[in-house]
Parts: sequence; structure tokens; C-alpha cells
Amino acid sequence: LVDIRGRVLASYPVPVDFAPEQEGELSLAFAPPDALGVFKVAVTVPGAGREWVRDVTSFAVWPKPTGAPRRDSFFGNHVNSWYGGKMLDQAARLGLGWMRNHDMLQATWWNRVQPEPGEPKWTLDGCLVDCLARKMPVLGGLTGTPYWAVKGGPKPRTRSARGYSSPPDPKLWREYVRLTVTRHRGTIRHWEIWNEPAVSMFFNGSPEEHAELVRIAVAEIHRIDPKLVAMASGYTSVAWRWQEAAAKAGAWRDLDVLSIHYGAPDLPPEENERKLQEVLAHFRGLLKQYGPDHDIPIWSTEGGTGDTIWLRGVELPELPPEHLRPKINSWRGARRLVQGEAILMANGIPKHFYYFQNPIRKGVQTYQNTSMFDYNLAPRPKAMARVAMQRELDGARWVGQVRRPADGRFWAHLFTREDGGTTVLWWAGDGARLAVRVEWPKGAAQAVDLMGNVRPAKPACQLTDEPAYLRLAAPVAAVRAALTTAEITVGRAPELLPEAAVASGLDKPDVPPLPDFVAPGENPAGVLAVDLRKACNMGFADPKGGDGKGGWADEGPMNDLREMPLGKRTFAGVPFQIIDPQTNQGKSVVTLRGRGVTPGLPEKVRIPLPKARAVRCFYFLHAAAWGTPGKIGSYVVHYADGTTTEIANRIPETNGNWWTGHNPKEQSHPVPIRVTNTLSGKPVWRYLRVSEWQNPKRAVPVTAIEATSAGGRSTPILIAITGV
Repeated sequence: LVDIRGRVLASYPVPVDFAPEQEGELSLAFAPPDALGVFKVAVTVPGAGREWVRDVTSFAVWPKPTGAPRRDSFFGNHVNSWYGGKMLDQAARLGLGWMRNHDMLQATWWNRVQPEPGEPKWTLDGCLVDCLARKMPVLGGLTGTPYWAVKGGPKPRTRSARGYSSPPDPKLWREYVRLTVTRHRGTIRHWEIWNEPAVSMFFNGSPEEHAELVRIAVAEIHRIDPKLVAMASGYTSVAWRWQEAAAKAGAWRDLDVLSIHYGAPDLPPEENERKLQEVLAHFRGLLKQYGPDHDIPIWSTEGGTGDTIWLRGVELPELPPEHLRPKINSWRGARRLVQGEAILMANGIPKHFYYFQNPIRKGVQTYQNTSMFDYNLAPRPKAMARVAMQRELDGARWVGQVRRPADGRFWAHLFTREDGGTTVLWWAGDGARLAVRVEWPKGAAQAVDLMGNVRPAKPACQLTDEPAYLRLAAPVAAVRAALTTAEITVGRAPELLPEAAVASGLDKPDVPPLPDFVAPGENPAGVLAVDLRKACNMGFADPKGGDGKGGWADEGPMNDLREMPLGKRTFAGVPFQIIDPQTNQGKSVVTLRGRGVTPGLPEKVRIPLPKARAVRCFYFLHAAAWGTPGKIGSYVVHYADGTTTEIANRIPETNGNWWTGHNPKEQSHPVPIRVTNTLSGKPVWRYLRVSEWQNPKRAVPVTAIEATSAGGRSTPILIAITGV
């Protein structure tokens, strides 16, 4: 039995004598841990020169809640509402409250309310009832377009739960809002209009079309009940120019709340706060210019903390061997979550909905994600850290902080409680160890660790980068004075902050020094630029997103590659011919089908060679939009003897998401491209990849290459092919 810090609480040596392939069962009982938090049962099998370790299960210990969740709580959630309410039961057992009607609930989505024209079906009202029965307040969501309500006429029926991302007919949209808000008026008092509208998989209309929908919905919500709260729209933090256009068109004019998506990223807290403050300055500036004539709050309605699972020894065919995986960092995830949510509070965010609590599909995504649970549905460390944080801070109000950067980056957040006392949430800089001596004001004082365990507070203590709490009877002013004058000795200095914490403008691209491919230099006369012109179906620039034509990944003018250099270019030592779209009827790349943003594009394209020829190797200059790990497609090489060879197009081995830089596991070479026409209006780096394939049949001439998509979420994009 192992605790959160890896300490063995109980151990049972058991002799095992099995033949190969023999199976058996072993039952053991452990006394319940006398502490709160997460625990796991580990099996260790010693062998000849090696040791086999597996965590076979985990669980949490937490007292039963004594009251209903608070409506004024900062802590919102995305908990799966299927499975007969079992995950909601677990959430209620942990004292969780607010639920957001997004993909974990869906009850008020238009395509769930009214999948066919005519009378509403209210197909998922049962899930909503399950939340309300557990006294969980719900943030309603108005989003999605059924096939029959698309602006400009119906589309074919779709299996998507959300329906289409196309703008709806405004009159039909108004009626949906009226029906839904009226039905739930007595139970849902807060309504969020759409979700991440600048992301084409959720909305592929223009900022002006989005603004029209928001204005209609806000007016209808306030007409039904002026006390209802209308907010829009779960805006992502990078789409700054898109948001400015929407705000200028009146989307925010009559809102009660603006909602954005910002979580608790795995960054040093100083760097996290810097990024958050940039985001909030952007939104608050637009609100001042285009919002209501009074201040309104900003909620964060979606965001998470990425980390690994807590359980060691998981074996899945999709995962590399354990020694090649990223190091388990779930304990750091717990620290980052608490630090990040404290920083949200300190910067004026009154509510944050963590994403998410959902069963994890077994596969590549099992190992790293934002889920609060492991694949066994037991809480991870960060889940219990958040539960403890909610217990300590619900009903408290953030009133200030004490920061002493020279003293090991000491950081203390101050909260005033309803009883007049003070709660302190404090930590040291990453990797630091501080000896802190504080003369606390008179009165009761308790120390609470990250997992919620309580002990008496002492004047002298050790402080690390693990957040901890202090419960003090004294008022805030006295506590602030005590912390300001506290004696702090730095036993271990904190890690240096990354350069990004103080950098501004365009950073260096995320590409380490890599050697060039050698074959083109060894045989420059044998270089072949494969002619893609007839196969190209998209350009580099995309004037309008989601229309199935235009350019790049069909995500609109603020997320394309219009600044791609054209003509003959050499990347990673390989010469490529980049097609000028003006010379090829606006076409310069081959973009294939991806379930997320390019569902209407072809799944495969054949590229014939004008003359069959033998090659030593091919080089592919390509990228992926919405690229996720795994096989996203392939290239099929056709030979003159009628045979074929398939080349897997895989992330991260041979390709990558065009938004991300170098991956240590990739065999391809990233090619950074500077882009200024971005959603944020700031220059950024985007990345293509050069991938090499060695031909196993060099003597047999090649007649054609077929580019194919796996049809998953990722959109493969081919820019050029060079043979040698």
C-alpha cells in the first residue's frame, strides 16, 4: 500500500511459484489509511537482476460531504453524465457542484433538443435531472445546428451529437433558444451561447454571423427572464483577431458574463500568470471598447491540466515500452492545478470549469491527458488536490497576495473567510526548499497539506513548491503583516525560470540543430521533383473557413499558410518545388479528408509520375492539421511490375501537427515557417515536416504515388515530393 509520495504504508511478502503461462488469484486486505488523499496498491516481483513493478489499483480517501454544493463556488466541472449516473455519484461523493452542459452532458444542445423539425424531443433531459437531483447547478449550453436548421437550407443528416458547425437560420435559432430557455427557466439560471466559435470544428461561420446569433440569444434570454445570466462564448485564448471582429459586430454588447477557455497549464506559476494576464488584458480591452457600459465578469468555462496517469506498469499495444514513455508526472499535475486555479482567482476569474472527468479510452491517449481519473476510474492526485482546494476555499474571497521573489520566489495568496478569519495558500518556486519562521497573530492556526490533511500550524516550517494551506483566526491585515516580515532562509534555490517568462515578440523556432539528409547532396543530378499540380486541390490561403474549398485546412484566413515561400526551396538538405498557386488555378497543396475540419475532401489522391523511373528514396514535405498521435494516412508507392508498397504517415514518427515544433520521438525534420496572419495578430511559428523513405525496391521503376487519409480527426496535407 503506497501513498501519494511513494511511501510504503503496508507490505505483504507473498511467495509465488507459478509455471509459465499459469494464472492465479491473490486476495489481500489492507487497513484503511489514516489519512486523506490518493493511494495505490503496488505489486513488486523480484527477478534475476531486474524487478517487475505494477500498480494494480488505486483509490481515494475523503469524508462524506455534509451539505449541498455552493452556487457561489469557483469550482465548476465537466463530469460524464452517462453510465446511469455512476460518475455523477462519484462526483457528488467528492462534493462537486457546478456542471457545464458541454460534451459530458449535452442535454440542452440543439441537436439533442430537436434532432428533427417539429416538436422538441428533449432526448437527454434525464441526464439533466440526474445533475439537479444531486443538487449540482448547471450552466446551460446553447450550441450546434441540426441538419434541417442550417442557414441556406438543410444538409444531409449527420451522426454528430452536436449537429453541424454551420451557422443556423436566425429565425429557427431564436425559436430554439426560446423553447429551451423557457423549459428550463426554473432550474438553469445561467446560459452560455455557443462554444469556441473561432474553432472551425465548432463554428465555421464568420465573426459577424456569430455576433448575430449571440445578439439574438441574449435578447431572447433576457426577454424570458431579465434575471437570467447570458454569456458568450467559451472563447479560446489565441483567436484574438477573430474575437475583435465579433465584438466589433456587437456580440458582447449586452452580455452579463464573458466566458473564455483557460486552464492551469504545466508551466512555472510565474510564466502561467504572465500568459494569463496577456489574455485577460486582450479580453478586458475589447470589453471596454465593445462590451456593455458597465464591467462584467469573465468566467473560464473550460480548461485543464495535462499530466500522466498515476499508475505504473500499464501495458497497451499502442504505447511504447515504459522506459521510453514520458516520466510519470501526476504529482506535478496536482501542484500545477492548484497553483493555476489560485492564479485564476487572483486575476479576477470567479468561476472555472475543469475539463474533464470521463472514462479514458484505452490507447495512446491513456497515458497523458487532462482527465481527473486514471483508466480504472479512480481519482488521480490532481483530482483530490482540487477537492481539498474546494473545501478550503469555498466561501472564501481572494483579497491579496504576498510575493517575495528574492526569497526563493515565495508566494502566498490571502483569502478572507465568512467567519472573519484568513486562509493562506502558499508555495515556493519550482524546486525550492525554504525554512520559514512566522510570528502568527494570536488565535487558532492549522496547517493543511495538498491532499487536505490537517495538523497544528507551527511558527517554523519547511515550504516547497508543493502548495499548502494555513487556516488562521486572525484577520487578513494581521496575516499579511506577519508574512511580509517572516524570516525566510533559502535552503535550496528554485529552478531558473525559462527565457519565455521574460521574452517578448517572436521567440526562436522550436527546432534543435539537426543534420541534413544526405542523398540529395550525394546525387544532385538524380533529384526528381514529383509534379503535384494536377493533384492539388487547395491553396495556401483560405479566404473562408468550412466551405470545402479555398486553402490549407479550410479553417479560414487567420489559420492558414499564406506566407509559405514559393518556388524552389531547400529544407533539411532536400530541394523541393513549392507550387505557386497563381500558376495553378489557385491550387498548391493536396489536402485530404479529416473528420474534424475537412470532412468533405477526398480520402485519397493518385499522383502519377509522367515517366516511370527507379528511385533510391522519396522525401515528403507535409504537415497535419489537428494532428494527433498515430497513423493519419499513408503513401502507397506503385511499381511498374504491378506491386505496391505502403509508407505509413504517422505522428510523431514521420509527421506532426503544424502548430507544434520538434518532438524528440520524431524521425522527420521540422521546417519552421514564420506566420503573421494569425488569430492573435502576433507572429508565430508553424511547422512542416520533411520525412525520408528509403525504397526497398530500387531496381523497379515507380509509376505513381497515392496519398491517402486514415479518415480520422487529423487532416493530412502534402506540399511537395522529391525523389532521388
